[in-house]
Amino acid sequence: MAYIQCLSKGEVTFDKPEWHSPNISSDIIDDFYMLAKEIPSLSKEQRERLYCTGDFTFDELQVLLKKNGYSQPEAITENLLELYKKQNLGLERDIRILEESRRANTEANRLFSMLGMVPETDNTDKVLKYERGLQKSIYQNLIMLKKLQGLF
Repeated sequence: MAYIQCLSKGEVTFDKPEWHSPNISSDIIDDFYMLAKEIPSLSKEQRERLYCTGDFTFDELQVLLKKNGYSQPEAITENLLELYKKQNLGLERDIRILEESRRANTEANRLFSMLGMVPETDNTDKVLKYERGLQKSIYQNLIMLKKLQGLF
């Protein structure tokens, strides 16, 4: 976030592979790779080098970007800010999807644990008979207690 603020203020320079300020540092070569991947007119060989091997040097990336309209720091900054904005929107969308999935998983776990409490069909009849027997016993004891207390 601090790096994006420095970009917005125009404090970042693109003349070295790394940029440093008192509080942060950034790999400019990573930014150059991000920009280069967005260039539509790259050759098949250049695309393969960018995506597969990633073995461009800083100077090679700088020349590639200059040939494709990124000769001024302002153009680099503007496009980087746009790319970071798109990246942030994508990440926010991913976060929302993950949060929805987490809520759905929490609900599914709750239902699964409730299902785990239901006895198996073989034991269901036994449990129901036992429960009816307990209820009958409780009612009988309650009636007997009331009789002893003189309420009936």
